[in-house]
Amino acid sequence: MKAPLIGWLVAAILGAALALTGQRLLQPGPAEPAPTAEPPPAPPPPPAPADPASARALAVKALVEAGVPHGAIRHGVYPLRGPGRAPAETLPLVAFDCPADGGCAPVVEALDAAAVPAGLTLVGPVGGDRPGRPIFRALSDGERPALALRAQPAGPRLTVIVGDVGRSPALVDAALALDPDVTLAVAADGTDSAQVARRLAEAGREVLAHLPLTADGGSADGLGPATARLVERVPGAVGAAAPSGGALLSSGPHAAALLGALGDEGLFFVDRPPTSGSVAGPTARARGVRATAATHDLDADPATPIEARLKAIEVSLVLDGHAVVTIGADPAALAALQPWLETLRHRRVRLLRASEIVR
Repeated sequence: MKAPLIGWLVAAILGAALALTGQRLLQPGPAEPAPTAEPPPAPPPPPAPADPASARALAVKALVEAGVPHGAIRHGVYPLRGPGRAPAETLPLVAFDCPADGGCAPVVEALDAAAVPAGLTLVGPVGGDRPGRPIFRALSDGERPALALRAQPAGPRLTVIVGDVGRSPALVDAALALDPDVTLAVAADGTDSAQVARRLAEAGREVLAHLPLTADGGSADGLGPATARLVERVPGAVGAAAPSGGALLSSGPHAAALLGALGDEGLFFVDRPPTSGSVAGPTARARGVRATAATHDLDADPATPIEARLKAIEVSLVLDGHAVVTIGADPAALAALQPWLETLRHRRVRLLRASEIVR
């Protein structure tokens, strides 16, 4: 699937409902000869989202009553997609972890039962749920979307993002040989970035734009346009990965400019680990931009053998239940990564794309 799950919620769930509405509104009457050839009328705008406050309160109450702890419920935003939608339009998101003992099905049933008396509809994907993947639903107030919901099945979850893909043609093949749910970030300033991004997208891979901006990237005023130009060099990108400059995202104005440019394009952002001093996380929340942060940077300690670094991630998966790992497109690291991922698959660790975890 060329476009991964980013934007899939509304395109496949709410998009179906809104498309049916549009068909009713635009259903033509009996054919009559037109005296003059006039352009067809513009389709009506899509319904505006409903006030999410009551839907959010209902959903949280139903989740807690179904056994989901408050600590397993997180809040974010999800992109609205479809004709007439602006790139940065979002819908409030409630994401939660399903209980280990009962799974997601009873929780989804509880949400459905709570929605009906409130006059809300729980909408599911047209193609059904993907086994072992996050479960997406939306609460709709009639024809208006009110709230997006994402359920994570129980069990440890791992997201791996390989950065700077495209610097070397040989490493593109190595990246494509990795597990298909590894997210690949294409170097936005590479000489062949557009060609590499198209190749990866055609292979069904999730593509991010790896931004090369550094700490001396200039004024905050110029950072937004510079970010937009870089993203354009990576066609098909659904998000962007953090630049390498340590001081850049510790500046509030710079972080706001970068994230504003991404939000205008409807893209999400993957930051470095929180120890970097970045203010991108709170800035993203304030601007309504979807974001997450890496928990591990495999390139941060090159003196330690790669096997030991991978073992440390396994410890985090046991203790925390999830990990978001960034790694550069290094031949030795990529060679060790694939067999490790296969081992984790056998141990029932879920490998999720970046678009499946941002909020």
